[in-house]
Amino acid sequence: MSKRILIIDDDLEFSRLLTGVFEQAGHEVLSVVDAEAGLAKVESEAVDLVVTDLRLPEQSGLDFIRSVRSVNEDLPLVMVSGFLDDDAIRDLIRHGVNGIFTKPLNIFSLLKRANQLLEKSEGKGGDGGAGATGPNVRSLFGHSQRGKAFLKQLEEAAAFRRNLLLIGPPGSPMEEISRGLNALSSATERYTSLKPGQVTAEALAERLPGEKEQTLLVFMEADSLPPEEAEVIMEFFGKHGGTESGLRTIFCLQEPVENLYDRGAVDEEFYLFLGTNELVVPPLKELPEDLLNFVKTEFSAEEELRMDAKTRQLLLDHDWPENFLELRSFVLRAASLAQSLTPGFAHFEAALRRTDLPAAFPGGESAGADLRSFLNSEKAAYEKAISLLHP
Repeated sequence: MSKRILIIDDDLEFSRLLTGVFEQAGHEVLSVVDAEAGLAKVESEAVDLVVTDLRLPEQSGLDFIRSVRSVNEDLPLVMVSGFLDDDAIRDLIRHGVNGIFTKPLNIFSLLKRANQLLEKSEGKGGDGGAGATGPNVRSLFGHSQRGKAFLKQLEEAAAFRRNLLLIGPPGSPMEEISRGLNALSSATERYTSLKPGQVTAEALAERLPGEKEQTLLVFMEADSLPPEEAEVIMEFFGKHGGTESGLRTIFCLQEPVENLYDRGAVDEEFYLFLGTNELVVPPLKELPEDLLNFVKTEFSAEEELRMDAKTRQLLLDHDWPENFLELRSFVLRAASLAQSLTPGFAHFEAALRRTDLPAAFPGGESAGADLRSFLNSEKAAYEKAISLLHP
């Protein structure tokens, strides 16, 4: 089915290239050159996917992504840039970017990821509902013993009445877990989330459920809420809370609320308001099978990922202090190092060490190649991608 793709890039030649790629795949394409025009298109047009550059006139691609996420939490966003370091990649992941690619670009990988995102978006029905999120949580946690135990706890916690404290180490997939809880609820709820700096009386009032409606309100990074925003939350729920209000709340924390209270990060009033209904997210180090499965599933079966014993041990020996956030950043870097190749041990090792491959190594020599010559070398993969997306 034809979808509408928005491309934001001030490199007109590259924008025309991507336009041709998506049009040949059967999609309608809109193109603009800056973030402001891109946001106007998102707000005024029915857009199914956005592909944006990082370096744009006036505002950056990250500024655009922040603006989009304030008005549309579910729109699939893909970043394509020649200027991405590890910190930039992690920042993009934190802000909900669904795909990140470096230039020179592997067209086959871009089209494959675009197809995946469009299929997921279509499965949600475009309404931000939770239909596709339950299976997503299961794909993250359903392969290890500890992960299966967490899923069981998740299902048991889904019927909470008022507040739930979701506690996980830095880099935990709080968004996916919160949406999973939304999907597991017996009632249909509108899902919405806020971060520190976004909490105002007006913002909360906009999220009040209407008659015969229910809302799941999620506060991300809740241990960083400034005191004045915590006060706004308590005042709001003092007026509109209660078990019959149709409003449930998840507070995402990095440590138990008792710890926050003991070191003075939250006052007694907010501590009592939060309560003690907790769900603890296990760190990635306790989920070895889930870790390996996540890496495998980021690459399609057609690519035959070479997950040999040496590669598995490399991944399992790493501590992953930033958990799934670090793992996602690692996978993106490995794919970038491999370029048109299927990632192997050397790509994974270099990604973990945050180093580049030597030019003589397969995949290393293409890192600085001219885009046009690289795309010519990708002709067979490009034609294969087109056939998959537009039979």
